[in-house]
Amino acid sequence: MIHRGSGRIMNVSSLAALQPGPLMNIYYASKAYIHFFSEALANELKGSGVTVTVLLPGLFNTNFASTAARYSGAPEKKEKLVTTSVEEVARKALKGMMKGRIRVIPGFSNKLLSLAPRILPRNLMLIAVRKIQESIRNKEA
Repeated sequence: MIHRGSGRIMNVSSLAALQPGPLMNIYYASKAYIHFFSEALANELKGSGVTVTVLLPGLFNTNFASTAARYSGAPEKKEKLVTTSVEEVARKALKGMMKGRIRVIPGFSNKLLSLAPRILPRNLMLIAVRKIQESIRNKEA
């Protein structure tokens, strides 16, 4: 792509990349790696004709939980707190990538959520994320 002088790279991260993630620390850390790797690579490739975009979706409607439940034998669950459709995430991601944006966060509520780690004290974020993860675990039990 560099030799050709054009190309687009899309990496998929998560809003989880923006905060610490107790009880799911490897997931959160791996999403942070993708996020910051993509931003750094975008900077390194600036002016080469190659762009790098990192998608940071928040909650969106998929069949992940019901599919996982079907294969694991667990009871199926409806996914809740969905803010954005899969189609909207894909549309926004593609539009952002084609415009050469470095970061794409689809959905107004997800953009607001992305500000929380910047505004709230880190200890408060740790407590909040842990409570959310504990609540999810308790629902799964």
